[in-house]
Amino acid sequence: DGPYGKTKDISGPEQTMASRRHSIPEALRGVTMVELVKKEGSTLGLTISGGTDKDGKPRVSNLRPGGLAARSDQLNVGDYIKSVNGINLTKLRHEEIISLLKNVGERVLLEVEYELPPTGTSLQLHTHMCTEDVLVEKKIYINGAYINTRGNAF
Repeated sequence: DGPYGKTKDISGPEQTMASRRHSIPEALRGVTMVELVKKEGSTLGLTISGGTDKDGKPRVSNLRPGGLAARSDQLNVGDYIKSVNGINLTKLRHEEIISLLKNVGERVLLEVEYELPPTGTSLQLHTHMCTEDVLVEKKIYINGAYINTRGNAF
């Protein structure tokens, strides 16, 4: 019933990721605040699973392509939603979470817990600008004499 209440069975890589996330130590998780501002009558464009009566902590199980949450580029499938507008979700049943999300105003402030990237795989790009003068000389033998020419290498 509605975009927040839909849950889907996951299998394969999605299920592996979901079960792996439950076992990640707290030290490997980050927390951030995500603010979404929606127009009256519109939805957030995300699906939440979990709750005290379901499979665990409330988390994003789907982002509707083109929806507000996806367009914000601040949420990912698998992120845990810790609170909505300051209301802690850890002790709420699934239907209570859905009702809360359906009845929020235009401004929605989500406290989101997410997996930090592994430390050994982060990309660090170092750029070093260097300018060097290069002189390329080519000697050509014409009519018994060498002639120096400058220009591109052959």
